[in-house]
Amino acid sequence: MWKQTYAVFKNSLREQLRNKLFWVFGAFALVLLYASVLLGVLAVEQEVRVLLDFGLALMEFLALATVLLGAAGLLLQEMENRTIYLILSRPVRREAYLLGRYLGLVGTVFGVMVAMGAAHLVLLLLRGWDFTPLYGLAVFSSFLKMLLMGALAVLVSLVATSLPSTLSIVLILWILGHVWGEVQGLIAKSSSSWVWLLNVFSWITPNLTLLNLRDFWGAPGAFWPLPIFSIGYALFYSGACLAIAALLFRQREF
Repeated sequence: MWKQTYAVFKNSLREQLRNKLFWVFGAFALVLLYASVLLGVLAVEQEVRVLLDFGLALMEFLALATVLLGAAGLLLQEMENRTIYLILSRPVRREAYLLGRYLGLVGTVFGVMVAMGAAHLVLLLLRGWDFTPLYGLAVFSSFLKMLLMGALAVLVSLVATSLPSTLSIVLILWILGHVWGEVQGLIAKSSSSWVWLLNVFSWITPNLTLLNLRDFWGAPGAFWPLPIFSIGYALFYSGACLAIAALLFRQREF
């Protein structure tokens, strides 16, 4: 199985990098350079801090777009083009195919984020920013989000079976994941008879606040224990989504 997974991974990585790496990195570089000039005029005293926050947010947004378009079209496009029938007619296990495609997407996102992070870091240093290793950890936390959201998007695409519905559902879950604590507070105050259903749904929704490591930038003492738990949470959630997706994919008729 692992040889099959590696073969699918290499092919998927090659396709994804050829299609997405350069335009994502180009868009990031252009927007970041424009923002640096604009912020130099609007935020003279806080230019570096604003540029730091803006660059990290833009990096995460473009990485999310790469993940969603790649994961949502992972199976849907090949099913529409009927190329998946040719692939699965060969001695390739469905689990190996699914895992290889997912790992190829993750590898692409990693490459995109490394390129964007390097460009952002160079611009920050040119603006006089004092480097801190926490920057790398903040970028890594965004990558953990992409790891999780990619697996979730693969699962949703098998259920929703259309690109618009897949993107809509995953984006809603992305937003809810960033306000997970507030949602829990509202559910706790609710007196509805359906509160148990809302509670179940909230626990299924990914808690992306656990992966916002840059929120703890100013409190290093409370920062360092978090990455271990965040990595474990991201891997567990991603693994659960992929396991369910593999079961659904195995039952599909091609």
